[in-house]
Amino acid sequence: MTIVTECSVCTDQLTNEDNISVMPCGHVFHASCVKQWLKECKNNPVCPLCRSKAPRSRIIETIYFSIPNISTQESPSKDVSKLTNRVSTLEANILKAERDGKENSEKLDQARLVKTDKKWKFYKIIFLEKKLKSSKRIDRGIKSAKR
Repeated sequence: MTIVTECSVCTDQLTNEDNISVMPCGHVFHASCVKQWLKECKNNPVCPLCRSKAPRSRIIETIYFSIPNISTQESPSKDVSKLTNRVSTLEANILKAERDGKENSEKLDQARLVKTDKKWKFYKIIFLEKKLKSSKRIDRGIKSAKR
């Protein structure tokens, strides 16, 4: 099993080649990061992550792992990072597609309304033309009856 974690002080990945220190609470960091952190703490040493008391006598300055070197391979954390980025990209694409779909749906609804409105206007024109022809026939009939 490969352990992949990062130093909370510098945020760099910890590898089995690094000098790693362990705080009394169990949190792990680069040894150089812990030394720098303890300089800042002066007389009141605490864990950089959880802030629990960390007496210098209880800090393990170097820990060794018996795991293969993964620095030459692509680490699982990079895979997770790539997958997380991919998921975020796909989620953004889905939201955009949904937004575009709503906009297209609204445009389609508007087009249908315009089409329906034009259709009704067309039928109204036909109706009015028939009424006009009918009125002209009636007018001709009235004029011929008067003669």
